Amino acid sequence: MISNEAQRYYQQGCDLQLAGQQTAALDAFLRALELDPGLSLAHLQVGQLYLEAQNDLDLAQAAFEKALKFNPQCAPAYYHLGQVQYQQGKPVSALQNWQRYLQFQPEDSKVQLEIGDLLAELGKKQQANNRYLKASSLAPQNQEALDRQVQAEISQNPLQFYQLMQVSEQTFPNESLELARNLAFLLENKGFLKEARECYGKVLASPQLPDRLAWELKQDLLVPVFPSSQAQQLHYLEKTRQSLIAWENRQLPAAPPIQTNLSNLGLYLLNWVPLENMAYSAYNPAQERRRLGQVLHKLLPPQAPLRHATLRKQKRRIGFVLSASGAVLKFMVGLLQRLPTNIFEIYILHTDKVSAAYFSAERLQPQFQYHLLQESPRAVVQQIRDLELDILYLTEPNAQQGMQSLLASFRLAPVQVTSWLSSGTTGQPHLDYFLSSELVEPPENPAQYYTERLVLQKTLPTYFFRPPRVRKYQRSDYGLPETGQLYLCPHLMHKIQPDFETLMAEILRADPEGHLVLLTNPNNEELRGLLLQRFEQNIPELMSRIWFLPYLKSEEYLNLLEIGDVSLDPLYFGGGTTSYEALGSGIPMITLPDPERLHGRVTLGCYRKMGLEACIAKDRQDYVQKALAIASDKKRNAEIRAEILAQADQLFEDQAAVSELCEFLSSVSLRA
Repeated sequence: MISNEAQRYYQQGCDLQLAGQQTAALDAFLRALELDPGLSLAHLQVGQLYLEAQNDLDLAQAAFEKALKFNPQCAPAYYHLGQVQYQQGKPVSALQNWQRYLQFQPEDSKVQLEIGDLLAELGKKQQANNRYLKASSLAPQNQEALDRQVQAEISQNPLQFYQLMQVSEQTFPNESLELARNLAFLLENKGFLKEARECYGKVLASPQLPDRLAWELKQDLLVPVFPSSQAQQLHYLEKTRQSLIAWENRQLPAAPPIQTNLSNLGLYLLNWVPLENMAYSAYNPAQERRRLGQVLHKLLPPQAPLRHATLRKQKRRIGFVLSASGAVLKFMVGLLQRLPTNIFEIYILHTDKVSAAYFSAERLQPQFQYHLLQESPRAVVQQIRDLELDILYLTEPNAQQGMQSLLASFRLAPVQVTSWLSSGTTGQPHLDYFLSSELVEPPENPAQYYTERLVLQKTLPTYFFRPPRVRKYQRSDYGLPETGQLYLCPHLMHKIQPDFETLMAEILRADPEGHLVLLTNPNNEELRGLLLQRFEQNIPELMSRIWFLPYLKSEEYLNLLEIGDVSLDPLYFGGGTTSYEALGSGIPMITLPDPERLHGRVTLGCYRKMGLEACIAKDRQDYVQKALAIASDKKRNAEIRAEILAQADQLFEDQAAVSELCEFLSSVSLRA
């Protein structure tokens, strides 16, 4: 039985919540719970306030769990608990709780849609499509549900719908045009660039097309991530390069086509994606990024000057933009945990709620100020400007982080910085400095590859925690053969470009007892299928000795490094996190440093830091020979492992990196 006093405080909390007085509402609900701890609806409201007003996931989770403890049929608590778990990076738990919610509220089309999106994210496309179909049947007038269902079906069979578009062009011109819009991006992302280009052309044929320049750029900038051959890749790379030269010299409209409220900015920013993908290829994207940066800069509306346009002399205000990225987690967290708050005022700017869960005050420092960035472009630009930062640090503007690409397009602080987690220069006129290291940059004039002013630190710019060594599993636990050399290449599948595939094939042909071990990374069977299709076309005779493992848990992956004979560093875009983890385990990592680009020279930088040279190749032939010799000569392999393990401590938990970052942040001046 609810006491009258508890009920009074509960009702007072509801009234205050409706009036927008969230702090007072929380106090009232907590007072009601002091009087009646079993009041499940009060626990529910407390959880919502912790979640929505304070973004405190732990307290919100505890409140929702208490609501369910006292009332297991409290449907909203299952839904909100799922929200919390999703933001905590626990999608399976979130899915389970949303499904429990639907047991009580099966007619909720909105949650059917959300479950569909989550299933799609988990790679369960057919189940996702079933949820979209259910949402459409529950709410036939819900255009979002219908669009999602159509998109899911198109995504599964883009070429089939491409053929449908061609057939229906004369009979249903309007529907065919809308289908072309939907298909263009999907076909491009799946590597069907010829068909994507035709779809973009069809869209451009519409006389009333808004944002025509953005669509023209999309048609011109096509870069295959998983090319069918090196010839196909080079064809599109060269076409993209020539197109950007033409755009650089093109007469653009006097009135910027991007609206002052930035509502149409997203379509223009999509053009950064091909140049992010170009980093994996044989082409250095530096000049192309510079050209696109200049073009998009001219298309943006003018900005008002910063209110705070100088640098504070004392306690500078630094904003770090963090996305939910494994690279940021590994390379940046140690640095941020050690920044002195008596010298700097630190702002952590989360691009989304998942980032907020990743990089919480508990993980970093409670003295920092934490902000969840707004979703709309105009709102987020103003939000950061209002903070009046001295320095804005963008961690990954070139890593398909849409929000970071957006922020890099604007002047939001007197000094704007990025670093080596960005795959080379951003090309953005408003990025002032690029933090790198003399250990990874080429010796002759590396500044020529940057639009930012290059800052060379003496050490590698990370405080990377040494990963544990795991030795629990044997070859048989992975389904790998018990004999023969294991050549590991556990990198992102994007990095296995056609000419690197040729290099790996040379190793296998020269070692008939060797086996190549790859990972499904990212965890995407469709991308793996594209790569396997190319292997089957180009090197069918070697397929029996190529092992494609599923996505591995952390300890399974670290253990794999212990049983491999050598690890192969890809060309052009080599290891980063993978290099640190491999060298931490002692496995010899063969690398051929890129002559120009830092993201092809990180493993070289690690070896330089350790003072080791045995695994650094001087050319392609030397790469193959080193891989073969070190994998097959067990005595030499053991010696190199011992040398790596003896020196590996120099890579990890490097206080010098913290000191150099602090020195830069304290002393950097406005860029002339």
